[in-house]
This record gives sequence, structure tokens and C-alpha cells, in this order.
Amino acid sequence: MSREPEDVKRGDGTDWRWVGDGRNRWVSRRSMMKTTAIAGAASLAPVSGTAAAGGAPGPSASFSDPVRINPPQRYGYEPGVHVDRFGTIYATAHKTSLTNEGTQLASFFWYSTDDGRTWQDMPAPANADDELFAFEGDIAIDDAGMVYYCDTYAADNTFSRWKTTPGGPVFDLSKPIQGTVGVDDRPWLRAHGDGIVYYLGNNGVEVPTRNNTDPDDGSRIVFYRSTDGGLTFSEGYGFPDSGYCSLAESKADDKTVYVACSEGTFFSSAPEETFAIFTSHDRGETFTRQEVGTFEDGTADPFPVWSVTDRAGNPYHVWINDDTTDKKPADVRFTRRDGSDGWETLDVTPFEGTLNKPWIGAGSEGLVAITFYGSRDVQVGDATEWFPYALVTGDALERSPTWTLTQLADRPVAVDDGEPEDFFECAIGPDDKVHVTFGREVEPGTIENPTRTLNSGDDTNNLFYTQGVVTPRGTDGDTTSSRSPPDVTGNGQPPRDPDSDGRYEDVNGDGETDVVDAQALFTSRDDPAVQNNPGAFDFNRDDEFSVVDVQSLFEQVK
Repeated sequence: MSREPEDVKRGDGTDWRWVGDGRNRWVSRRSMMKTTAIAGAASLAPVSGTAAAGGAPGPSASFSDPVRINPPQRYGYEPGVHVDRFGTIYATAHKTSLTNEGTQLASFFWYSTDDGRTWQDMPAPANADDELFAFEGDIAIDDAGMVYYCDTYAADNTFSRWKTTPGGPVFDLSKPIQGTVGVDDRPWLRAHGDGIVYYLGNNGVEVPTRNNTDPDDGSRIVFYRSTDGGLTFSEGYGFPDSGYCSLAESKADDKTVYVACSEGTFFSSAPEETFAIFTSHDRGETFTRQEVGTFEDGTADPFPVWSVTDRAGNPYHVWINDDTTDKKPADVRFTRRDGSDGWETLDVTPFEGTLNKPWIGAGSEGLVAITFYGSRDVQVGDATEWFPYALVTGDALERSPTWTLTQLADRPVAVDDGEPEDFFECAIGPDDKVHVTFGREVEPGTIENPTRTLNSGDDTNNLFYTQGVVTPRGTDGDTTSSRSPPDVTGNGQPPRDPDSDGRYEDVNGDGETDVVDAQALFTSRDDPAVQNNPGAFDFNRDDEFSVVDVQSLFEQVK
């Protein structure tokens, strides 16, 4: 039975309309800072499933106004973001292969200790890491609290690391490393455990590897492993026939790693365009390949696949099909485990249009964010407006996940018939806040002609950061959490819900429900883990969290 269109006015004054056009979704009538609860999506072959059907609302998502990261005359692109266990936020961006962005020789690398309101350069003695010439870098953080950064320029790579502290990062070392890759376009870096670092090289040429020694038929994408915090790396493991690949480490152990590849696209020689996932349970010593699906001929995005795991170790992948020559809308695909060792794919396309440059982040079990640039134009033109979006779910493991779409900026990041900037990133921190960095085109031709001198002023500040708070909704429309909130007490144990009612009475996660939990909740009542998950601690069921809920919990457990 189809639902008739209806208008509602939400508490924020925004007019919304339910659109039953086969995708069944709430659509905002306001063009700025739109947030849309996605309750379904059309199934497109060869997708093996669909997103949620029916009228179930997605989670509540609220994002801050974007904050500029880079100072004037320091143009950057491909911004990345990570968050450490103390809440310090790290952002990197590539620069043009010149030295005219101030005095910067290396890629940009900043950090923030005030929730992204202000940013400063990473510390180093005499700014030594800035003086090692490179222009494309990536960040990783292991479970022991070490920040790793690899910056690359052709065959030269610079590896740096910092120790995380409550007051911010403390410099440890920077050193040039050669021989890790052939001619590297850019690195992908991931880490977990204590000093387990993975490096995925994106070579400009094919090179022989330990699993393929033929010098005439090597691999362009090569995987390396370090078990000593990046001081030394293993021999390379190659992924032949791959165009581009992404890398994801398990957050539940220090041995599992995933490499997701587009095969047959761009620099690949494979006969058809396929999406394949390589899984290793021995830190990349061996990999098992599984083919997931195929891409449309002419898929526009050269980086179509990205991967992540949540803190429970569940892997997720996002990929976009968009042949810009077929005059058809793009589709966003979300791949997850099928309940066993296989994979299933859902179509989570939020609207008809042209979509590209996806990224994916994950936090607590089932909490996933997908970001992308999008236009409502199926066929783009000179006046096409591009905006950054975030698509968030708190129940990614459910049979039919529900998603919420948020437009992250009022102002378009580009107005043209091409693609806006390059990819951008999102990450979900230990308190389950969503962190996003994105770019905005400065002047037409800046990337094509990087020797141009940029003018000073606002238009040269092209990198931005925004932060989101996500509150999952229960099936009755309230904000009762459907996933465990993160650790509240600092003992490493997340709260537990012993009676499965959506309220987490075992606040300290020790397996017991007693007055100690009420005391822990009182002590931690202002902690983000509590404030960002009010439904989980709403013990008096008044749809909000306050000290009254602490009293209510005390009465229940005394």
C-alpha cells in the first residue's frame, strides 16, 4: 500500500514532505542544511538487497556550522580526518607540488583539541617534519595511542609519528624511507594493536611483489606491514588487475585487515569492471579474494570503493555507480557481511542525481556514516551546484537499516559541469561523534594549473571541518538507543543492557547492576558518552536525560 504525500512541520520549523516515489523518503523543502530521514531506496541490479522499507525514521543527526581549517594562501585538497582516544582531532590535506603555500614543503597536517574550533600545525622540533618535501599524506592511529603519518613524493616517503596525550600530540620521530613503493601516487595508512601499521601503496607503475615476482606483470597496488610502529616494513603483497584499492583494519583485533579493490577500472588490465574484497586474518601475510559485484561501464569516480570496520569488528564498504554518459542517476551501494563469511549489498541512494567521492566511517557497533559530494542534476552542466552530504545510520546490521541524510554546507563546494575538488573523509570518534573534512573549489583551473598564485582572502580558505552528533531512534520514534553507547567510566567496558529494554542499567559494564552503576552515572552525567546517548540512560522515560534519571536508576537497583 503506497503512502500519500503529506506535509509536516518539524520542531525546527522546517517544512518536510513525504515522497512516495519508489524510494519513500522525507524530503526537506528548505534548500539549506537539509536533513532527510531515509526510509527506503530502490533496488538496482546487481544489488542483493535494499535499505529499510516502510516509514521508520532514521537517527537524529545534527551537524555544526563548517569551520575553516587552512589559513590564507595555503590551498589544499583531498582532506582527511582521524580522532584519538582523548578526542584530539587530526586533519591532513595534500598541497600542490610546489613550495608556494607559505613555507610548507610537506603536506598539511593539523590538530585540534577544542572540538575543531581552532587548528594548529603538528608539533615537531624546529618544524623538521615540514621541511621534508612531499605533497600527499595519510594518517593512522593505533590502539596504543600512537599517531602515524606517511607523506609521499614519487619514490620518496617520509614517515612520522607522535604519541597521543590528553593535552595533544607529542612528537616522537620523523624519518625518510625509500624502497617501500616504486613511484607512489599517494599512501593509504591504517593501524591497530600496539605498533601494527599497514601501508597500501598506489604506484604509478606496476612492480613485482612477493606473491607475483614477474617483472613484466606486477601490481600497481601493493600492501606492506610493520609490526614495530613503522620502523621497518615487510615485503610487498600485490593486487594485480586492481585500478584503485582502499584499506581497513579491524577495530576488534590486531590481525584482521581488509583491502577492497575496483578491478578493470582505470589503470587496471582486468577484462571487466568488478568490485572485490580481499580479507586477511594474519596481518596481511595471506589474503582471500571474494568478488562482490560489478560496476557500470564508464563509472566516473576513479576511487569508487572505501572500507571501514566498527568497534565490534564488523566490516562495511561503500561504492558508487555513476556512468555520467548514460543520463541516469547514480546509485550508492553499501556492502556488509551477510551473516556468514559472504557479503550482501544494499542500495542506500538518498536522492536522484549525480553522486561521487564517497567515504565511510564507523563507531560503535552498527553506527556508520557515509559522506559524498552530490548534485540534484542527473545530467550536469555549467550551472550544476555540488554540496557535501552525510548519510548516517545507527543500525547498519539490521535487516533494513534506516538512514538520515544531512547537507553539510549552505554554500556549494563547486558550480560547474565537472567534479568538485577530490575525495574527502569522515571519521567517527570514541564518543561516536561524526567528524567530516571537505574541500571547496577556490578558482576555476586551480588544480589544472597549480602554479597560479592564489589571491589572499576568504576564497583561499578552501578546507572545512564539521562535527555531527547522532542519536538513534527506537521503532516507536523516540530516541532510545538501539546500540550500546561507548565506555562511560573509562574502564574500557561499554555499558550493558541486561534486560534488553533499550536502557543501559549496567553503566560500568561489569556484568552487575547495582548502586555502583548509579554512582558511575552521576559522576559521568556530563560526559559526551552520556550526553550523546540520552535515550540509553532515560530511566524515568521522559524522553530526556537529567539527574532525575540517576535517581530513577538508583531506586531501581538499590
